[in-house]
Amino acid sequence: MVGEDGHVTVMDFGLAQFVDRSRLTRDGTTLGTVLYMSPEQSEGSGTDHHTDIWSLGVVLYEMVSGQPPFKGDYDLAVTYSILNENPEPLTGLRTGVPVELDRIVSKALAKDRDGRYQHVDEMRVDLKSLRTTPTADQAVQPGRQPGRQPAKGLPPEAGASSRRRRSAWTLGIAAVILTIAGAALWNFSVPTEAPLEPMRPVPLTSYPGHEVAASFSPDGNQVAFSWNGGTTENFDVYVKVVGPGPPLRLTTHPDLDGSPVWSPDGRRIAFLRGSPEAGEKMGLYLIPALGGNERKLAETRVPFSYLLGSCLAWSPDSTWLAVCDRAEDSPGPLSVFLLSVDSGERRRLTWPPEDSHFGDVMPAFSPDGRTLVFSRYGSGMKADLHLLDLDEDLNPRGEPRRRTFMEQLTLATAQSFTSDGRDIVFSAGPMMANSSLWRVPVSGTASPERLPFGEVGVWPFVSRQGNRLAYTRRDMNVNIYRLNLPVADSVTGKEVRLISSSRWDLQPRYSPDGNRIAFTSLRSGISAIWTSAGDGSNPVQLTSLGDQTGDPRWAPDGKSIAFGSDAEGQFDVYVVDAEGGAPRRLTSDPSGGMLPSWSRDGEWIYFWSNRNGLAQIFKMPAGGGPAQVVTAGQGRTMESPDGQWFYFERGANHSVWRMPVGGGGEEDAEQVLEPLPEAIYDVVEDGVYFVPPAEGDDYSLQFLRFATGAVELIHDFERRPDGILRVAPDGRSILFGQLEPLEGDIMLVENFR
Repeated sequence: MVGEDGHVTVMDFGLAQFVDRSRLTRDGTTLGTVLYMSPEQSEGSGTDHHTDIWSLGVVLYEMVSGQPPFKGDYDLAVTYSILNENPEPLTGLRTGVPVELDRIVSKALAKDRDGRYQHVDEMRVDLKSLRTTPTADQAVQPGRQPGRQPAKGLPPEAGASSRRRRSAWTLGIAAVILTIAGAALWNFSVPTEAPLEPMRPVPLTSYPGHEVAASFSPDGNQVAFSWNGGTTENFDVYVKVVGPGPPLRLTTHPDLDGSPVWSPDGRRIAFLRGSPEAGEKMGLYLIPALGGNERKLAETRVPFSYLLGSCLAWSPDSTWLAVCDRAEDSPGPLSVFLLSVDSGERRRLTWPPEDSHFGDVMPAFSPDGRTLVFSRYGSGMKADLHLLDLDEDLNPRGEPRRRTFMEQLTLATAQSFTSDGRDIVFSAGPMMANSSLWRVPVSGTASPERLPFGEVGVWPFVSRQGNRLAYTRRDMNVNIYRLNLPVADSVTGKEVRLISSSRWDLQPRYSPDGNRIAFTSLRSGISAIWTSAGDGSNPVQLTSLGDQTGDPRWAPDGKSIAFGSDAEGQFDVYVVDAEGGAPRRLTSDPSGGMLPSWSRDGEWIYFWSNRNGLAQIFKMPAGGGPAQVVTAGQGRTMESPDGQWFYFERGANHSVWRMPVGGGGEEDAEQVLEPLPEAIYDVVEDGVYFVPPAEGDDYSLQFLRFATGAVELIHDFERRPDGILRVAPDGRSILFGQLEPLEGDIMLVENFR
């Protein structure tokens, strides 16, 4: 209530009375105060916070006009007015009432609760804007020109005085209304709405093995995901109801099935199918949501490493799929394409820079289909989120705009819009380190914010209904093992864990004399170069550049170590003294350089870069200086022990080639090994040790003998080797990283907001 002195008092409406008016609440009744009852309350229907917003609208109407919006000589007449009549506009009852205020009160008094404000917060925001809105008599009417003088016969100062009075009245009533709205926010909303439950992740799946990349059904009550069955079987697509109950297996193909995404109409699930042997040749399939016959929609060139994570996204109308793929006959970076589910039409949406390391990946549509978010990699192995506006036909409207500047999305996984389309939820983390979940507003009004849960979380997905978030929690680690090789009629020994910690240890390299080991480790919380004794003892950290640092390679004299790092924002080649000290940066081209190796004479350092728009191997003086192209290729390189041959990788499938060190053209290059998973190989004097593509999880160590061309089986690995192989200088043992048993569960967060 507002007193004559302007003091505002919040009172119980059931006790307040107007002079010469019947009591508002009748004795002995529990129906509520009739003048303030909403239509649904008058009809005896269920009530919620929308009812309180109606009552607030009645109070505001009465404050402004001095009379209730619905009148009657008795209760039933008032009820009839509430249900069937519209109140007279406020602008017709009192001069100086802002047009916007009339609209706000009318919206609060909408008879259909869906037409009212959905929360008093929305109403408060509109009320705050009252200071800048025109009054009804200030609004430009037909035939009236802006800036017209006051009514004829009045001096200009009279009109100005009138406007000042109206402005003061508007500010005053706005202040009173905001006070009431603030009280309503506390007095109405809090008691009528249960406190929001804290967001806590709980396991949705906890099966043996690895469950990944959940996608919700349209109603948010089921998920589709990939699972390896808890055995050495490959990944297949499953669906599961949110809650107790076993999953339903949809696919049984011997290849790996991943990236399942549920269509918005609920009818189909799209997924990718591939194998290490096939490399980038991956099929895009559709299958009914409850199982049935599969349909191959297209063949894509998605790298195998993106099979499990979502590289697919449905348009909201379920007629198009966004997929990351390469342009026809192009070895360039990945782009985002649209693929028609009905006709197979293929349209390109994005054009990443030619020097982009991977290109554009992990697309997702906003709920209205007018925005596409994706991860774009720069010239190094870091990515950030970009937004692309789309028209109603899903054609690009302008160029993509960069939304995040975190530059730490090395393991960039699928992102998802929130159900209201205002925020994007995504995962990010430095190379090989634990990732975490983040959210960022689409509007660009705030920086990314780390969620209070989701450590080691990847592949987040928000349901369109039900306020649910699902993500994959991956528990994984890599340690360094040693295997004794068969020498002089001896047999291969057992795999022995040599260097390990609770964080990743990988990429081991023996020093030239075999007495020390250089390796990459995250044990200090950052990716860094470490050294240890030859038996793995006495580990010492050499670098602390942070970010992504790895791939150490000893100089032939054992006095320094070359490695790659993106400490300056892009990958470059560095050299550090083997005993410690400040690392020295060797490359500075905007396209960077990575995966260095030394020539046998120590005069040159090889590395690969796409500085010319193509993947090429370069070499530069070991002390620094201009780089020159060696050959087309990529990946890890090395010279043979006798310094006669230069080995390198070519193609996305990691085939191994060699060419003479002394020179020669491209015609002198010859293929040595067929495509390999991650090009895991090492060259010795009489041959090449390598890990061929596996059947399931049956990885083996094999040896190609130069003298005969025969391939010999050396050892069957217990688990998948990771990264590189390095044979000891005496040829008696080999070092390798090994991925420990991998566990992954789908986590569920209810009441996500």
